[in-house]
Amino acid sequence: MSADTRLDHVADFTTTPRIVPIASLAVAIAAYLAWALLKLIGFFTNLSFFQRIGTALVYPDEPLRAIPEPRFSDGRDWCIV
Repeated sequence: MSADTRLDHVADFTTTPRIVPIASLAVAIAAYLAWALLKLIGFFTNLSFFQRIGTALVYPDEPLRAIPEPRFSDGRDWCIV
């Protein structure tokens, strides 16, 4: 097969007006999925940190003490305070 024959089979990648509703549908689906993901993050945050059912994105009044900190100045004893 020569180079000229292969170039005849190359597809043309021009778009048609049909791309507009397809792109609009993709944007709508992405926006819905982003909203649903935020609700899931809020749900599991409320469930795990505050032991309540809800989807509100809230900030705790006090900082969460889940990071180990040295209890004494020598740093050998670690505990969660």
